[in-house]
Amino acid sequence: MDLDYNDKNMVIIGSGATAVSMLPALPERAAHVTMVQRSPSYISQLSNTAWAQQYFPRSLVDIYRRIRYLISHYLIVLFCQYFPDLVRDMFRKENSKLLPKKLDYETHFNPSYNPWEQRVCVDPDGQFFRALHLPNVNIVTGNIKTVTDGGIRMRDGQSLDADIIVTATGLRMSLGGKIDIRVDGKPVAWRGRYILNGAMLDSVPNFMFMFGYTNHAWSLGADDTAIVLTRLWKYMENKAVRSAVPRIPLEAAIGTQRMWQLNSTYALAAQNELPVYGMAGNWKPRNRPPIDYVHARWGNCTSGLEFHA
Repeated sequence: MDLDYNDKNMVIIGSGATAVSMLPALPERAAHVTMVQRSPSYISQLSNTAWAQQYFPRSLVDIYRRIRYLISHYLIVLFCQYFPDLVRDMFRKENSKLLPKKLDYETHFNPSYNPWEQRVCVDPDGQFFRALHLPNVNIVTGNIKTVTDGGIRMRDGQSLDADIIVTATGLRMSLGGKIDIRVDGKPVAWRGRYILNGAMLDSVPNFMFMFGYTNHAWSLGADDTAIVLTRLWKYMENKAVRSAVPRIPLEAAIGTQRMWQLNSTYALAAQNELPVYGMAGNWKPRNRPPIDYVHARWGNCTSGLEFHA
């Protein structure tokens, strides 16, 4: 069912990818659109034009894109981690040029955390920043006090008219979709269980889950999992084995590392419910896309597995 928002006052609560993607699409039909955020996010304007495809065969373009995304995002994240103040200044200089006079960068676009401590939002072809120049678009930064019959009242006393309120405030993470996983009739909890190859759980046979990168392109990590899965299937078929069970060795279980490497609010809220990485071998986190791809494609993906015919 389509939502009729023609000539409606709309408020989007949130500052992440959902809010940034929605805002440019609404002002053409809505009377007014306000994005309400408790705190700002980093937003990067990037070109979404596939220029290379106009000059080169699709097969070459696909190879180029694979290599580019494997390497460039990894280097960008490293640069942010080692030079956070410099990157903050770069965001300030670039985004300040894109803002209308009605919006102050320090108030609405300067996060309290460093770049890539949380995911950076992408604004394809500058659609989000262009929408901010429209007279019926605004951003309000602050804490909501209450929702009223006619809209939203902020703690600073500001009132926002709203016929429609969209809550784009993050996820409630639940790995496995609450599927009842059991081994020998006993329930298996995700919480605190060690992860092998970024996709398998300690002591759970013949089980893999898709999980991408948190601080790189998500699909690259999912691709690595698919590669490991198919290699493992072929290995088990060739060896005539039916069961592969991850067993963590002592040297990998001397400590734990977080599954979700970033500090987003929804991730911190779910942290105690998630599995964990170990400290050695294939039990360590996947966080280096070029090296992880090489390992998934040609590395030893059976280390840490116990096989049964």
